[in-house]
Amino acid sequence: MRFDNILANLGGGYNMNSGSFTAPVKGLYFFMVYCMNSNGGASILAIYANNNRICTAHANGDYEVATCSAFIPLEVGEVVNVRAAYSVKLHWNNENNKNEHALVGFLYST
Repeated sequence: MRFDNILANLGGGYNMNSGSFTAPVKGLYFFMVYCMNSNGGASILAIYANNNRICTAHANGDYEVATCSAFIPLEVGEVVNVRAAYSVKLHWNNENNKNEHALVGFLYST
């Protein structure tokens, strides 16, 4: 899953084309994904590290919000990404013309 509105990409680890983060340095990273479900249906987003599911955010009710977060130890070149694990109906905010979902990640320690 790609996140198009990038507020910061210090170190250049996030690739907007693939939607993946590649660790530029070895360390302990923190990641959090946030989603808001649209009217009806369900939204399920999961954080994956090296193709292993780490945690899942599951929003099932009308305009329900869900998050998942994890500290993930990464070696240089290891990959983290977010995948839609279900028929996702993410909420669109017409007031600010943006999706109501986000990915946060940062290097916690080396």
